[in-house]
Amino acid sequence: MKKVLFLLGTFALFPILVAGCGMTASLVSRALPDNDWPKKRVMLMPAIDLTGIPLDELLDTVSAGFSKTLARKGFFDVYHGNESNKSHSFKPGQSFVPELMREAREMGINAIIFETVNPIEANPDKTGIWPFRRKAWRFTLSMNVDIVDVNGGTILLSKEIVHTITLSDEGA
Repeated sequence: MKKVLFLLGTFALFPILVAGCGMTASLVSRALPDNDWPKKRVMLMPAIDLTGIPLDELLDTVSAGFSKTLARKGFFDVYHGNESNKSHSFKPGQSFVPELMREAREMGINAIIFETVNPIEANPDKTGIWPFRRKAWRFTLSMNVDIVDVNGGTILLSKEIVHTITLSDEGA
């Protein structure tokens, strides 16, 4: 008799426990959706060109694409640094420009993002299989992204983004 009452009690309480746990999760997910977290205010500095190619459109395209990506994520309020601040570049091992850090603090910025487009590396390569071999060039494009905390003056992230493109020589 005691076993039957125990089993009935267990089966009666099980749905209540499961519904209670599921109910809590659904209430929390409704109260805190993913996009309601506080947004970080970041200043995106103009991209620095180390390629040696005089293309201003390249830097504008890189900055615009990076800005759109940050804004699309929804976690950042993106502010653009002035063209006059272009001289304030990120150099590892050197202290940050105090005027830039003070200006960012006054604006309420949490972090400053520096972009550096590195020189393009071109290496000879071959494509295809043996009877159909062709000469090609392999281009390596890279960009450094450095994120600096305004209040602490520390580097939060330093990452190199690399992309390789191989173009065949159609004339060979």
